Amino acid sequence: MYVNIVEHVSTSDETESCWDYARLGNCDDPSSSHTICRYKKNILILSKDYLTGRGPLDARHEVQSLLQDEEFAMMLDAHMMFTPNWDAALMDNWNELGDELGIITTYPNGFVLREDGVPKVTSKSVLCQTKFNEDLHIPRHQGGHDTPYDGSHLTPFWSACISFGKAHAFRAVMFDCCAPYTFEGEEFSYSIRLWTHGYDFYTPKTNVVFHQYFHPGVVDKGVQRKKYSDVKWDSKFKVMLSSNERLRRMLRMAPDYTVENVNMTDIDKYGLGNVRSREDYIRFSSVDLDNRMTQDICDDIIADKLSLIPLQSPPVLKTNGFTVDPHPLLMK
Repeated sequence: MYVNIVEHVSTSDETESCWDYARLGNCDDPSSSHTICRYKKNILILSKDYLTGRGPLDARHEVQSLLQDEEFAMMLDAHMMFTPNWDAALMDNWNELGDELGIITTYPNGFVLREDGVPKVTSKSVLCQTKFNEDLHIPRHQGGHDTPYDGSHLTPFWSACISFGKAHAFRAVMFDCCAPYTFEGEEFSYSIRLWTHGYDFYTPKTNVVFHQYFHPGVVDKGVQRKKYSDVKWDSKFKVMLSSNERLRRMLRMAPDYTVENVNMTDIDKYGLGNVRSREDYIRFSSVDLDNRMTQDICDDIIADKLSLIPLQSPPVLKTNGFTVDPHPLLMK
């Protein structure tokens, strides 16, 4: 197992870096037997000052570029807690899907710790809805919908909080290189891009990770966390508007020609796929990109009323030599 991290820290305030765990284990001492030291060579951390950060989409592009020849890959947000045996649970869950192009993804439940340190949650979260931002006119995922443990559910929506599947998904569909300060619409745009490249999304059948949901500005341990929007947001906001217009054009939505300085670099490279159509995704997801309307399909997702949409052409899988066995239902 290999771990790649892109972290944004405040170097002037001596904010703790992920490398501090290595220092706690005294890894500079060759005789140290601390667990983190034994696996330090498997951990790659790209540390940057938060002042140079350009938002989550840019950071995801950076961490994705660190992928090597792994067969499986998982992407996570920060501030996550794992359950015991999470890796075996995810592998079992993925194998049960019977879908080479399947990705397990959702918005996880939040922390509630019992005395034994195990999160106390009696339901799982299902990502099942998205709505248009009225100001930016682009879809943004809404919070997860709690449901009892009853297996995985097919969903139209991908989440960056947790995404687990074959690594060829990240090789085939790279995060956009050129949309700095994007937050609204970054997950939806990646959802439709992955889906039109042939990938399917399933909610996990059980909780394997939990997320610490609180605003980055909340005081934590006496230190107020910094974020990229804390400094010079007026100028960054203009860049964000241009980035959102780039996403809208990528999704083939009606362009807003009043937005200036739209970066069109490699927009086709980061655009929609041709394995399934944009129109099929609109019908599958009930997200009308042309009329900027959405429908709540949570009940349909939880009741397993959604069906796999066949592929219009074979996907190009960058497998790096690993075995591929596409699910027969995916092909016409």
